[in-house]
Amino acid sequence: MTDPRSTRVLVIINGIERALASGPIRFLILIGLLLAVASPLTAAHSQRILSALAGDGLAQVLETALPDPSWREANAQWVKNLMQIMSVAVIIVSATSIVADLTRGSLLLVLTRDVSRRAFLTSRVLGLHASLLIVSVGGACAAWAVTLLVFGDGSFAAVLGASLAWFLQASVVVGAAVLAAVVSPRVASSAGAAFGAYLLIVVGSMWSAAAKTSPVGLPLLMEDLASGAGMGEGAWAVVASSAAVVGACLIVSLRVFDGRDLGG
Repeated sequence: MTDPRSTRVLVIINGIERALASGPIRFLILIGLLLAVASPLTAAHSQRILSALAGDGLAQVLETALPDPSWREANAQWVKNLMQIMSVAVIIVSATSIVADLTRGSLLLVLTRDVSRRAFLTSRVLGLHASLLIVSVGGACAAWAVTLLVFGDGSFAAVLGASLAWFLQASVVVGAAVLAAVVSPRVASSAGAAFGAYLLIVVGSMWSAAAKTSPVGLPLLMEDLASGAGMGEGAWAVVASSAAVVGACLIVSLRVFDGRDLGG
């Protein structure tokens, strides 16, 4: 007789592999790595770009007003790309991927084979998180390497720390997308919940009290880490609360999925 625990592990591993092999996830990883390479280059030539857009009159003012770019500006550009472009991509890809898994043929595994619902959903969620981790760590390595080539200086700890803080933020967004998908398996519902979580974090970061103890402090933590300032006051509380939210979203999602009518 097959060990149920072995079956669950195999299902989870297979789910992660399937997720990483899917087209949308590969596209997400590719975009992240390209942005990591482009961020230091954009920072290095930011003055020229702005001067070209501003015209001759304002160009001279910008050249004297803007500081000379350094590895800190390169890290800041990487964080900006993560916060904006990559976050939008994560919302779209996570919503479409998880809804597709819950509404198409792969869900038949739950109905026709000795696969628990929890193992099935966990494998899909971990696949999404694995792609985010690849973007975070791989992107940090790529951004740091290009920064060293362009500026001759850089801090790997700073760019990696900022990238991992974004990983936590993206994980919260994915958690919201998954929870909404198991409640209502529609792309609009899942993407709407993910965007709502993202918007709450971005807007909530302006509330200084909440930013010291909750996930809304992640954008500020990213900025601090990218600049080399390190973990400031309340940083570990932000990390712990964010991890707790991610775990809570997964637990609730699993329970809701357990009780859902798969035929409805």
